[in-house]
Parts: sequence; structure tokens; C-alpha cells
Amino acid sequence: MQKLGTRVWKSIEEHLYGKRGRPRFKNARRFHSIEGKSNAAGLRFRDGRVEWKGLHLPVRFDRKDKHRVEEHALSCPIKHVRLVRRTVNRRVRWFVQLVLKGTPRQKDKNRVAHGQPVGLDIGPSTIAAVGEDDAFLDRFCDSVEPLGREVRRIQRAMDRSRRATNPDHYHPDGTVKKGPRRWVYSRRYRALRAELLEKQRRLGETRKREHGEMVNRVLALGDNVKTEALSYRAFQRNFGKSVRDRAPGMFVEKLRRKAANAGGQIDEFPTRTTRLSRTCVCGAERKKPLSARWHDCECGVSAQRDLFSAFLARHVDAGYLAIPRAHTAWAGAEPLLGRAMARLSETANGSGVTPASFGLAEFRRQSRSPAQDGSACIEAPDAVPTADGRSGEPGRNTGLAVRTLRL
Repeated sequence: MQKLGTRVWKSIEEHLYGKRGRPRFKNARRFHSIEGKSNAAGLRFRDGRVEWKGLHLPVRFDRKDKHRVEEHALSCPIKHVRLVRRTVNRRVRWFVQLVLKGTPRQKDKNRVAHGQPVGLDIGPSTIAAVGEDDAFLDRFCDSVEPLGREVRRIQRAMDRSRRATNPDHYHPDGTVKKGPRRWVYSRRYRALRAELLEKQRRLGETRKREHGEMVNRVLALGDNVKTEALSYRAFQRNFGKSVRDRAPGMFVEKLRRKAANAGGQIDEFPTRTTRLSRTCVCGAERKKPLSARWHDCECGVSAQRDLFSAFLARHVDAGYLAIPRAHTAWAGAEPLLGRAMARLSETANGSGVTPASFGLAEFRRQSRSPAQDGSACIEAPDAVPTADGRSGEPGRNTGLAVRTLRL
């Protein structure tokens, strides 16, 4: 109860000082977790099991632990223990979360290019990053799209079932009548609701996993990330379904936390002073519609729009674009962007998926030989040197790490 009271007061305090919005309080049905104040008394974790009021709950560990994550976590001091109840495949599962003191272990496969700037361009369904030695353009959280379609299908079926069992609660035009009412839910509706909860759980877990993989991919290019300060509320108004499934704001927060843990930072600059989508390295500005996915300038610069914006983001300092420096660096960055498009084209040919937002049609048109259409030949650039393996020790700053184990 003391821990709950502390959480309530912190929520109200942040609301009073304007740091967060109005607190939302959970009822008994939404109460799925409980935690202690410390690991010294009450809810404790000792000798590989949870102890609480005479209960001794054994924990299932990962027997392989090939990355030695659990070994590192269990060697850190435990601040407090949290019990979490989750429904997985319509069955209740209990997990224990250990809130630890220190820094999480960095896996050997996740290298961080320390001290290197990287430009990032985030869209509602795409992401582009350009570093010193490599660049990539990819779909953002590609695996959540099929799950999002399944969620919408189930929601439509639930709405049809609810309307069929409660016809008196709707107006002739299909809108819901105002005022208190008693809803009747059929057996099919309850089955669909349980299926919806499972689909949403899987979507959330898939999104969380892909966020982590993409964060590691960005940090492999550099830990000094530069990106535009976007309005994710505007994203929700214009691209509601895509933003709901992919959660770009959550991705940026995770990237900020991991970059700080690695000793780097995220620099978010305003769009009004930079105007990356319409600026060229020669200094010319030309407004382009969203349908134009390729940047072409009279000075001869031609590149994919998102990759070019990510390249320009690397040369933003104090909220302004350093055009002379970007112009000097373009000769070395042009092969990187071409190589990224060539890899993307090969992947699209193998899978048969070619999103229009990538501008692959324009890239393939430019890459054709003169013997085919008589146009100027623009060869796909050769392979460029990869990163030299620069890495470093994990960040020395202390923080809190959460490790979840299954009971």
C-alpha cells in the first residue's frame, strides 16, 4: 500500500506541475501488477525464487543464456521485485520483474560506433539512416502490418455482433444512442474479445522486438543520432493506423535511452529552420509533394528522398543545416546511398514487395543500360568499405534495468 501511495502521489505531482496529463486510475479488473519497496522485506527475491508471506514461488530461467544476459542481471544488486500477471494464449501467466541497479549487458553482436554522427529520417511506415560508412532504407516495423490487419478484422466482427445483439442502442443512421444502457454480449462476442486481446498482445510484443532490433541497427552506425523533432500527434491525424501499429514516438524514446546508455545522445532539431525535404547540397530549395519520392536538382544531385534527408540531417548543428559541409561530404556519401538502394532493390525482387514510397521504380529506371531504353546509364555503385569494427565498453552511467523472468 505504501508503494501504491507513492505511485499515486508521483502521478498527481507531475500533473500539478504540468509535466504530464491527467492521471488515469485503474479499477480492480485492470490491476495486474504489484511491487515492493525494497528487496529486504515483504516481496523479495532470494535463492532463485520469490518469497512473499509464506509463499515460495520458483522461477524458470533460461537454461542456455547464450548471451549471458541473465547471468549479468542476477549479479547486479536488486532494488525491488514486481509481480506481473499476463494472459498469454487465453491462459494466465505470472512473471517476476527484477528492478536492478546498474547498466544492462550489451550483447557482443550489437556493436556501437562511438563518437560517430548518424542522420535519421523517420516516416509513418519507413525509416532511413545514414552514417559515415553505411546507410540503409527499410520498412519500419514490417512484421506488425499483418497483425494490424487481423486486429481490424476482429474489431469489425465484434462491432457486427454487438449491433446484432443490441439493436435498440443504435439510431437508424447507425450511431450509438446517448445515455446509460445495459449491453448484451453474445458468446461469439466474448470469444472474439479474447482473440482480440491475444492479437493485441502479439502485436505489442512484435513491435517491441522490432523496435529493439532497429535501435541496435541505428546505433551500429553511430551513437550521436540527429533527427527532426516530429509531431507524432500530427502523424496520428494523418496516418492513424500506421502510427497506431508502429508507434514511432515509442521508438524514439527507446533510441534515446539506449543511446544515452552507450554514451551518446539524440539531437532533435526543428523542421522550420532546416527544411531537409526541400533543400539540396547546392543551397537551392524546392518544395516537393509527398508523392515525389526522388530528389532531383539542376546541379546534378539525384538521390532517394528519405535517404537524402537522412544524409542532410548528419550535417545539422544548433538547429541549422551546414550546407558547405554537406556539399563537401556529398561526393563520399553518394555511393553509400546508391548501395543502400541497390540492396533494397535486390530484397524487393526476392520478396515481390515494392512499396511506392521507396522510389524503386525511379532507381531502376536510372540503373538501366543505354541499350535497353537509350537513357543515360547510371550504374549501381560498388560495395563500399564497412565499418572498421569500432566499439567500446558499455556506458558507465548508472541507471535502472528491468529483467523479466517467468514463474
